[in-house]
Amino acid sequence: MSEVEGEYASDQVLIAKFPKNAREDVYCTLVTTNRRRYADLRVYYSPDADEPEVKRPTRKGLAIPVRNLPNLLVSVEKLCEAAVKEGVLEGRIADGGDSWEYRAKEESNGSTGTSDADDQG
Repeated sequence: MSEVEGEYASDQVLIAKFPKNAREDVYCTLVTTNRRRYADLRVYYSPDADEPEVKRPTRKGLAIPVRNLPNLLVSVEKLCEAAVKEGVLEGRIADGGDSWEYRAKEESNGSTGTSDADDQG
């Protein structure tokens, strides 16, 4: 785990990150602000194409008290189940049978994941 730099940083520890699209990543951090602990999911971008490893936070994101993480987890699971029912996500029981694995279905152009049109807003 590493520290995260940026204007939103107070006491942030990076837990995970994943690509949102070709230009942006979603950082999942634990943040302490005013002696309260939050889970922060925030979009970061590369301001300089010559230095793509340098990321800056955007205002796009969600910060919730850590006590609400179980509610978020249940809600994301329900979103995944709904996306499987709509046919835009594939889901299966993971090896061991104690969890699910999800992945985006391949789109007609052969890519996976979200398109730039999905990233609006």
